Amino acid sequence: MDVVSPLPSQTCQSSANSSQISYIPQVKNNVIPKINQEFVNLDAVHKFYNNYGKESGFGTQEHSSRKNGDKKVVKKEYVCCKQGHSVPKKSAENSGSSKRRRGIIREGCGAKLSVVRSKSGDKYVVSQFVEAHNHLLTSPGRTHLLRSHRKVTAAKRALVQQLSQANVPTCQQMSIFKVQSGGLENVGFELLDLYNTERDIRTELLRQDADMLHEYFQIQQQKNSGFMFIMEKDDEMRMQILDLPDELILVRWTKLAKIKTVANDLGGSVQEICDASVFERRKKLFKLASSVIDDAVSTEGGSELLEEALCSVQNKLCAMNIGTEGGKLSASASQVSIPCEHIFKESLQVWAKGCGKRLEGGKEKAVKKSRRCNGYGLTGHMT
Repeated sequence: MDVVSPLPSQTCQSSANSSQISYIPQVKNNVIPKINQEFVNLDAVHKFYNNYGKESGFGTQEHSSRKNGDKKVVKKEYVCCKQGHSVPKKSAENSGSSKRRRGIIREGCGAKLSVVRSKSGDKYVVSQFVEAHNHLLTSPGRTHLLRSHRKVTAAKRALVQQLSQANVPTCQQMSIFKVQSGGLENVGFELLDLYNTERDIRTELLRQDADMLHEYFQIQQQKNSGFMFIMEKDDEMRMQILDLPDELILVRWTKLAKIKTVANDLGGSVQEICDASVFERRKKLFKLASSVIDDAVSTEGGSELLEEALCSVQNKLCAMNIGTEGGKLSASASQVSIPCEHIFKESLQVWAKGCGKRLEGGKEKAVKKSRRCNGYGLTGHMT
């Protein structure tokens, strides 16, 4: 097997059988992984190998892992982004649609880095390192476009937040970064990365809401020593409220409000009800009133009768200090005369079933019909 060791920026000449050629990156010695090299955790391993891939000109990705009985990772592999082979799909001729040609994504590259957990259990040690690649390496000017090396910097992330607050769409934000960087190839990330960044920002804001609520509870507890609350975090580090003070709960939305107690919108002025709650009685009266109104508005006399009855009932409620002040309706009802019977004529049939031509009325036919000349016997002839 021939072994070629080009620089990432150099062009490599491959033969007809490219599988027989290996490409070994020429980079600094301190960025190359070494056997028995130790790392504190898996994040440090991934960061080190990804940096090596950026200096060499290839992308990296996590491949496989193995865990022990305690669900701890004891082995982890990181491979080249062109590891494996693409799954063959139906050709454009069989599908009946044309398809543009794309580059080869998977080429069966065998470059990888394997680490295992040390016997002490506090570090990870490099157990296997395959340096050779079976494909051309990316030039330094295009390495930042590989998926594992694309990144939205902190400055651009802050600009994304400002543009989102100004209601600038994500696609237009990408155009702004393109103009600032002098071209799409100089931006350093793609549109999908921008969407993922906005998703992460929204997730962080949701977490901040729980933190703000926790701070508010702490301030209330400092003001009032009797203010008690209990909060904890679940397995995903999300805050959960186990015990909330009654002062922060609207009584009208509790179970007691639907049984024997009610309250105003502020959660105060609790009122005891003997038989049923105000909500149940209002529901019953509203149903009855709707039925009576529907029957009364059908005739003018019924509307007048119902209006007089409502005015009388409202005056009695005002006398009991229950209704509105003054004993008058808030809005005067306008009298509208509604006829007892409504006669609707059936619409003329303009299209018959199974007929390919629209049907015409008698008058329409008479208008369109031309007069016949008596002298020549021609239709539409002017004498």
